[in-house]
Amino acid sequence: MAICIKNNFIGHRYELYIMSIKRSLFIGLLLLLLLPISVFSQVAASSNQVKIDSLNKVLNGLDENEERIEVLNELARFYFYDGSASKAFLALREARYLSEDLDSRKGIRLYYLSLAVFHGTSDMAPYYQKKAEWLSERSDREPLTYTAYSQDNSEEPYQPEEVIRLFESALSNLDKEKDKELWANILAMIAYQYFRLDQLERAYNSLTESVILFAEIDELFPVILQSRYRISLLNFLGREDEARKIELYLVDLVAKSSNTNRLYYITSAMGDNYSNTGRFALAIEYYLKSLEEAERVGDIDLLISIQLDLGAAYESLGLNNKAVEHYLDAIADLKNSEDSISLSYARGVVVFPLIALKDYEQARHYMDLVIRDTINYPGDSERMSYNLARYYDASGQLLMGQEEYGKAIPYFEKASYYFEGLQGFEWGLPFIKMYLTECHLRIGELNTSLSYGLECLEMTDESRVVSKVSLLVSETYEQMYNLPLAHQYLQQHVDIRTETERLDELNRISDAEIRSVIDKSQNQINELEQERIRNEQESKTQRVWIFSIAGALISAILLAIILYRNNKAKQKTNVQLEMQKADLQNAMDKLSATQNQLIHTEKMASLGELTAGIAHEIQNPLNFVNNFSEINNELVEELLEELRTGEIEEARTIAQNILDNEGKILHHGKRAEGIVKGMLQHSRSSSGEKELTDLNVLADEYLRLSYHGLRAKDKSFNAEYIAELDDSIPKINVVAQDIGRVLLNLINNAFYAVREVKSAKVVVTTKRKESQIEIAVTDNGPGIPDEIRDKIFQPFFTTKRTGEGTGLGLSLSYDIITKGHGGELKMSTDNDQGTTFFVILPVA
Repeated sequence: MAICIKNNFIGHRYELYIMSIKRSLFIGLLLLLLLPISVFSQVAASSNQVKIDSLNKVLNGLDENEERIEVLNELARFYFYDGSASKAFLALREARYLSEDLDSRKGIRLYYLSLAVFHGTSDMAPYYQKKAEWLSERSDREPLTYTAYSQDNSEEPYQPEEVIRLFESALSNLDKEKDKELWANILAMIAYQYFRLDQLERAYNSLTESVILFAEIDELFPVILQSRYRISLLNFLGREDEARKIELYLVDLVAKSSNTNRLYYITSAMGDNYSNTGRFALAIEYYLKSLEEAERVGDIDLLISIQLDLGAAYESLGLNNKAVEHYLDAIADLKNSEDSISLSYARGVVVFPLIALKDYEQARHYMDLVIRDTINYPGDSERMSYNLARYYDASGQLLMGQEEYGKAIPYFEKASYYFEGLQGFEWGLPFIKMYLTECHLRIGELNTSLSYGLECLEMTDESRVVSKVSLLVSETYEQMYNLPLAHQYLQQHVDIRTETERLDELNRISDAEIRSVIDKSQNQINELEQERIRNEQESKTQRVWIFSIAGALISAILLAIILYRNNKAKQKTNVQLEMQKADLQNAMDKLSATQNQLIHTEKMASLGELTAGIAHEIQNPLNFVNNFSEINNELVEELLEELRTGEIEEARTIAQNILDNEGKILHHGKRAEGIVKGMLQHSRSSSGEKELTDLNVLADEYLRLSYHGLRAKDKSFNAEYIAELDDSIPKINVVAQDIGRVLLNLINNAFYAVREVKSAKVVVTTKRKESQIEIAVTDNGPGIPDEIRDKIFQPFFTTKRTGEGTGLGLSLSYDIITKGHGGELKMSTDNDQGTTFFVILPVA
């Protein structure tokens, strides 16, 4: 059973670019999401009619209601195939009424599957299949099939006016109050026909009525889906304020939903909504919530889909390590399924973040697997051509990453050839042309580079491509000493960057507003829960008081006697305490002097400790490598002896032992390699370019991503997290990815510190201080003990359990802030009071 992946084989790397322009293009989004919605087509009626006549005869002879339910659903589906909307819905309504009267789970399941048939290949079809699956408690589904209402049907479609007339006729035979779900589904279909006629107001009104009906029957997923289309329509009509109100309504609706059993499916839809509009930080928040619940209930299909969506969202934010992590999780789950198409897709998309991380060996591994998958399915020519296009594209990008521009060109030319032959995949060509433009420029073939660049600009208006290519063309003209044209294309690049930054800023403002609604809704839920707890506590307290008053009267007399005796004893004790206090103060003074001397000694020995730490970290895996190598030498001698004497079976056993030992040698060698890479990373300064960055946005996003990431790994973990951000601080020039890495490390450490605290809390604060900006990360954990405070920034020093940390995080963070940005990284801690890390960055 195939996972529902957007447009099946759409190139994932290019999807990330396409998503950004879909924020402002209503047509793109509506066609992507509404394209499969019903369009009548002329179908050959003869075979359907024979089956319909046969089913009607069977139905007339049935008295058993369970059997009638099955036949009615089958009849409704054939009416859908035939395009007979009114008859189909009358049969479906009767089947549902009988199922409700008999309280038949099987009947309601068949009803949902029939609605899936009605929707054909639209977004609503897999939702109704999932509803049927929830009822049957099994994962098998009926395949999606084309009906007379499916856009993909190859026959001549009916005109929209005819479709509307037929659907309105179907509505006239249904009771709006009793058949709200059927009405809502039909109205959504009618809305698309009005869109085809360019009657956008009528389309919007039909969608609005559909949403109202879905909301009345507590169907949140259709509400979210149809509201997404409403928002797109309003934006297209220039009514952005109304669109914003609908968006805030959806966020509040999901936050307050009581339908917790299936909330993960709804939060996944919200994640899709924000991912499709390029607002990836919000998308990740919803995806992580959905992922946590999907893992709990064991919904493997949705789990895989969310992992792929999370990978795409993280990749769009430049967090390629996280992207690879989720892609590989999806691949691991898909290996246990029979879904070869989705497995091939997942292997294809993980290649590009691996290339970005310069993990070329693993990228080649997955590229080879995609080609192997292609060879195994030679009958699917479109799939083969697509996979070959992606393979050559990835090969070219891999060589570009190694600055082998001349070698990359033939691969991009082959990718261009395959993309040109794929109908519906023309969007890939501008990106290939962009790569060819850069490769020819880098090897000095200016005329060829210019030809590809101008051709690319002619064929696309995708902002990221145009921005990149206009800069390359400007550079080409500059090298050709044509300064006027160089300036013209450089100005085009600047204009696009300015507009992109403006849109990003608007999205950040919108995201802040959305998060405010989420927090407000959650606070209301928390207040209601706290009020309930208070009421229960007050009731319990009143009962306790009733039973306690009588006892209190008796206890008062006894208490007076005890207090008198205690007072006498305290007077005597106070004298002893004063003497002890003086002794303790003297001891504390001596201890403080000793501690200062120890700290001085420790600092002098820090270099020796670092050397010992590195030696200790590397020695263990090297010991394993040496030991297993010596064992293999002995085994090889035994193997030769057994072969000489003809003992083949014993020789095979020895050979297998050698192979096992080689695997262990490789494992421990990789472990040593990882330690060395960490050391090199610690010594290497950042090569990223500084750019104006909003530290408030950065701090807020990484606080949320850190918390939800930890929640996804450990469902028992709970903590309150607060962002107290100073709106007056300006944007400053920093390497955003490096600063994000520092913040993520500090916030992860803070959450780790409060993991065993009852009322755990982490607070991130930003503040302007004259010519500096201070970011503080505070936890209410147990604090850092005195004896290790001077070691926390040393490489390889960690207080975490084995396997949970390398001891490089704070050391790397210290280097990034102090060496890379001329700032300070300081720490303040009190035993049992918590810890605060301060990141101080210069404004100028």
